[in-house]
Order: sequence, then C-alpha cells, then structure tokens
Amino acid sequence: MPHSRSGLTEGAGQAPTGTDHAGGEDEVVHRFPPVPYATAPELFANLREHRPVRPVRMPSGHRVHMLTRRDDIRAALTDPRFSRNLTQENAPRITGDDFTHIPGALFELDPPDHTRVHRVLTPLYTCAAIERRRPAIRHHAHRLLDTLRTGPNPADLASAYAVPLPALVSAEVLRIPAHLRAPYTAMFRARTDHTAAPADITDAATTILGLAHQVIADKETAPDPGDPIGARITARDNGALTDTELVGTTVLLLTSTDSRGSVRLAGGCGTTTTWARATPAGMSWSAVCPVRRPHVVRGAQP
Repeated sequence: MPHSRSGLTEGAGQAPTGTDHAGGEDEVVHRFPPVPYATAPELFANLREHRPVRPVRMPSGHRVHMLTRRDDIRAALTDPRFSRNLTQENAPRITGDDFTHIPGALFELDPPDHTRVHRVLTPLYTCAAIERRRPAIRHHAHRLLDTLRTGPNPADLASAYAVPLPALVSAEVLRIPAHLRAPYTAMFRARTDHTAAPADITDAATTILGLAHQVIADKETAPDPGDPIGARITARDNGALTDTELVGTTVLLLTSTDSRGSVRLAGGCGTTTTWARATPAGMSWSAVCPVRRPHVVRGAQP
C-alpha cells in the first residue's frame, strides 16, 4: 500500500504528552495548548531541531507522523512513492469518515489523473473569471456589513460575516438551485468540527454526498459549461471524467469553497484588527502592515 502524504503531515497542530517535548519517546496527543493569535507553538522549533519526524496519535486512534522541516515536507509532497489517496483501506482519519473518504475528489487523485481532472476547472477560475464575480461578491459583503452596522454592538465578526459570506457567494458561483440553498449553507460545520463525535462527522459527509447527487441530477438535463459543476457534467459526458470523479469533485467544490473561505476571512479579520490596534495615532495602515489588505485575507490562517 502506498504511503499517504496526508498521513505523514496530518496532525501538524498536535502536541506531545509528558515533559520531554523535543526528543522523548512519549506519544504526541491531538491538541496543543492555546497560543497567542498568529504565532506558532514553541514546540515546533524544538521538534525541527531535535525530532523533525514525530509520531502523532489522532483522535480517531490512527497513528501518523508530523513533519516539521520544510525540506522533509516538500520531499513527502513530491515523492511519487507517497500517495494523496485517503480512500484506501485503513487510511488515517482525524476523527471520523469525513469527506476525504469519498473517492474521486481532486485531492484524492495522484498524477496523471489529478492533472486531467484539474484541467477541467482551470478555465473557470482564472483571474478574469473571478473578476467577473466581483459585483456579486460585493453585493453579499455589503448586505452582511449593513446588517452588522444596524445590529447589536459589539458583534461577532466571524459568525456574522466571515462564515456566511463564502457560503452565500459559493452557492451563487456554483448555481445551486434555490430549493437546495438553505440545506447547502447549513450543513458544512459538522464535517470540519474535529471535536464532534466520529458518527456525526460521518453522517455530515454522507449528507453532503447526497446533496452532490441532488445538485448533479438537477443540472444534468441542461448542463451549463460556464458553471463549475455543469462543466464537470459536460466533461463526464465527453469522457474526460468518470462518474466517480464527477461526484467526488462536486463534493470537493461544495465543501472547500465554503470552509476555506470562512477560515481565511476569519483569520484575515483577526490580523487586520490586531494590526489596526497596533497603529499609532496619526500613522497610516501601510506604515504598520507590510502587505495590502487583500493579501492579508488571502494568506491568513487563524
């Protein structure tokens, strides 16, 4: 069985038990103690120096390895002896059978299949294509901000803005039928909640898989090649994708466009707020922040 790349790197946010945090034989457990925002635990530096490959025991019970040196991580990600495929039997899980156990998704494919499937979507996510969506994104963003402005103060910027905005935009970009929008925007929290019970995570992934089948069925009669899911249906009909890849990559589109956007927006908002508070009176943002605001959001990870 090929090694799993994710199996090697999953758990990079974990901490060892015991007192020997650098090189002891005690097993790494699945949580770190809290650290200040946008800072890395000191443990990472110790592990990079003393034990760059460290066993990790996930909440699921699976034993994987954490890599902390850049060259080791790059080697694992580029070596063809390691596989991206987490659908293989006994592949590691964080907690339950989340959407990574669904076959055919882009992140489960190794080259050349990954390259072939990726090619189908590339034209729909060029800079020009994304720029055409700016008015719709601005509309949803302004509506949420207007609600914040007129609502209670203080407010939770994450739950009132960072979480709903990607879901609203994603539903529009993917052209989710109106009767499916409400369940679409409501069902994705559990599958990324690593504190949830394994059965709840598995149920959420199964529900998302069912939604993918519904969305595909609604679009199959007249697929629009300008719609990311419609383009995949057309590619399947033309023999460029298999049925399994169509369903798996639709699940990926439904989930990653929602959760990743929320994470980056929340992290970007936190970074922006932190730097804004650190700006001395009379000094401009650019004097404190080394990059433009859009790049803060794009690269932020809370």
